Amino acid sequence: MDHTTFAERFRGAAQKARGFAQSFLEESLPAELRFRVRLNASYDANPLHPAERTFPQDGGRRQQRSLSNVDEARALSAFWRDGLVPEWIDLSVVGETGTATLVGALACGRFTADDGLLYHTKEGHAPFHVLGPSLPADYVEDRRFSIHDAVEAWEPDEVQRAAQHADRVRALDLCGEAFDDEAVARLPAFPGLQVLAISAARVCGPGLRRLSGFGGLDTLNLHELDAAGLNVGDAPMLRAMRNLSIEPAPASPWGFGHWAERLPALECLQLAAPGPLFLDGCLPRQMTSVSLKGTRLLGEPRLCEQIESLSLEFPDMGEPELGPLLAPVRTVGILSLDRTPVGDAFIRQVARRLELRRLNVRDTQVSADCLRDLRAEYPGLRTVPRPPTA
Repeated sequence: MDHTTFAERFRGAAQKARGFAQSFLEESLPAELRFRVRLNASYDANPLHPAERTFPQDGGRRQQRSLSNVDEARALSAFWRDGLVPEWIDLSVVGETGTATLVGALACGRFTADDGLLYHTKEGHAPFHVLGPSLPADYVEDRRFSIHDAVEAWEPDEVQRAAQHADRVRALDLCGEAFDDEAVARLPAFPGLQVLAISAARVCGPGLRRLSGFGGLDTLNLHELDAAGLNVGDAPMLRAMRNLSIEPAPASPWGFGHWAERLPALECLQLAAPGPLFLDGCLPRQMTSVSLKGTRLLGEPRLCEQIESLSLEFPDMGEPELGPLLAPVRTVGILSLDRTPVGDAFIRQVARRLELRRLNVRDTQVSADCLRDLRAEYPGLRTVPRPPTA
């Protein structure tokens, strides 16, 4: 495929994405198009075809920021590499700037000059695939919604633009180093905000006090922040917040235990660290999901008594430490100890004490004989891995 053909397909697919989005949205979308390009949006660790090539340097946060609002020519230059193009590129409207429609372009990390490897040939403009805008959580079929329902911002002025439609913003994603504690502290009022994500930003904790102004906040995701400097001890009480995800989470005290006392509705907690994970304080008595991941767990946390799904992944944490950690737990539906070094006796004791429906002991020291015995003793128990048949 030559550059002219590729550009024509891009242009045609982008216009289709705008037209498709218009059928869902309340607002009239501007005719001018701008693009938010994200490269390396695929899993490419498997062996490559001889005609495939990857560019591992693509996809960094600085590059994403530089491609967060570009014209057609700049987007094309990101995709076209001396005749090589991504094998698939998903296009969907993600916002509007006031003068232009912003089309998101999510691109495969595998590039090729072989048209036979391109996806979406039946749509007529391979490798492009036209999708609709992200649907609100409460979407009702055939009911139009606002393009401002979910806002992804890479620059503070995008937040100010969203504030002009503040009553329609349900989800806000702050991306990149343009946002620090001061910028978060200055966030405008969004009366209907339910989901807030802050990623790869220079936020350490003081700015989180601003969250007290978002009384309906249900979900908070803090990803790719500086875990070593993160401290949430002064974060406010959030009575409505049910879901919290932090990755990476710190390896030393970071005020979580104090904050947990001010999250009375917390149901789902996900903390992951590349090394040790520090956790203190008491979790609510009853929760839906808790996932803790690191090399080992530090601190003195108290897990909840009743929990639907509990995942603990700590390769350097032995049974003497794991036993006391699980002691407060009375009821668990799904227990995962993936990559945690537990053995047969420990697992038999856990299964005997807890009324499990599903147990994951993949990459542990639990034997096939133990799994077979557990399935025989508890017919309703599903295990991963499944015990071999006799």
